[in-house]
Amino acid sequence: MKKVMNLVKTGLCLYASLFSSLTAKGWQENAPVEISAVMPVRNFVSAHGRLERSAWPDGTPPRNTMITLPTITVYSPTGQVLYSEGSQSPEVIARNLSILKDFPNSVKDFKPLLYLPTLSSMLDIVPEFKAKSERILHDRHYVIYVAIPINPNRITHLEQELTAIRNKPDNEVDILVVGLNM
Repeated sequence: MKKVMNLVKTGLCLYASLFSSLTAKGWQENAPVEISAVMPVRNFVSAHGRLERSAWPDGTPPRNTMITLPTITVYSPTGQVLYSEGSQSPEVIARNLSILKDFPNSVKDFKPLLYLPTLSSMLDIVPEFKAKSERILHDRHYVIYVAIPINPNRITHLEQELTAIRNKPDNEVDILVVGLNM
């Protein structure tokens, strides 16, 4: 009986600890949102292509428009794209890491890229993001939207920078990561 009581006490302590950490970070009004989701790459590319075509004034983006992975897109607090770049080339990886290392200062002077889909339309592509879209749009944080391929060769440099952003004491950045099944 004593063992059972100790287990119950231990379980209650763990629950209380988990609840308080979620209350402190994830359930507060206006606290940063972090969501990860998985979807087939063909669904994501198809939906993204439709959005990108509709964002161009005449509905016709340049012919060389394509998605390269991993892609990092930074949205302003008003939901417009400030930065979007994807590739596995060393130059692009270095640029992406530089943007993330000094975030959000690195994008403060960037002008919106009006020819790319807005945050609200990109949230609709992924069901897990769409479920939280009202809160994300209402909070008016910067948003880092990452599309990465799911494979055994993890993108550790990207994970390290996102973790550093998450751990900043004054963090007001929503982080949305969609893993794409090839």
